[in-house]
Amino acid sequence: MLPDLSSIRFLSVSLIDRNQKLIPSFIFQNLRTLSLGLLEVSFHWIAQLVATTPCLIKLKLTGLVDAYGFVVNQKWIHLFESTPRLLRIFVNVSLEQSKELYRCEKIQAPLCALNLNLVCNCDDNDCNLYYREVNRWWNLRGMVTKQ
Repeated sequence: MLPDLSSIRFLSVSLIDRNQKLIPSFIFQNLRTLSLGLLEVSFHWIAQLVATTPCLIKLKLTGLVDAYGFVVNQKWIHLFESTPRLLRIFVNVSLEQSKELYRCEKIQAPLCALNLNLVCNCDDNDCNLYYREVNRWWNLRGMVTKQ
């Protein structure tokens, strides 16, 4: 490992986009806090990255994501399992989906149990006058803590 990378304790990456395919080939031994700005990055990629940080305590996720792993088929607990020292995950991400899908209890209840709130940013139905199905912007935010 490069000597300069071995002592990093806080890392903030402002934009990781959906074209990001590679996981760093080195392990951040001393990294305690990781803050990621995301642009449609898969949850699987985040899990792989977190697995390279054995001392990670706090993870902060912001940006635009897709639903899989974050809302649908939630994988939050897997992040804690892959990095035993991880205590908290701060989440403030946005995603686009039809408004009916996320209002159901089947989606909302598991998120609430994890201390995550999923709310629609726009309840304006005016655009439905011209279009049958319109996707809405949703915000998922909260702090998931290790049980």
